[in-house]
Amino acid sequence: MMQVVFGNNTQCKPLKETLKLPAPRPLPGGNVDVPFVIVVDDAFPLSPNIMKRFAMTGLAHERRIYNYRVSRARRTIVRHIGTAFSYLLDEN
Repeated sequence: MMQVVFGNNTQCKPLKETLKLPAPRPLPGGNVDVPFVIVVDDAFPLSPNIMKRFAMTGLAHERRIYNYRVSRARRTIVRHIGTAFSYLLDEN
């Protein structure tokens, strides 16, 4: 329900329109085009440029590993943003 409400939210529409991600391209050493993505929490609707966790009930081993890696990426990003903000606040 939250995904439907947030996905249809008019505040989300400007973000989708102004966020211009580069076109998909191959990873180094590869030849398959891979899209640029944003790692988000469960409040965001799924789209081709959004990575988020699977629902937690009855997951196969591979999906639990995927959830762990996406969660770790999110934690790393949040930690670095927090560090950057604290550094900027200390400068003032």
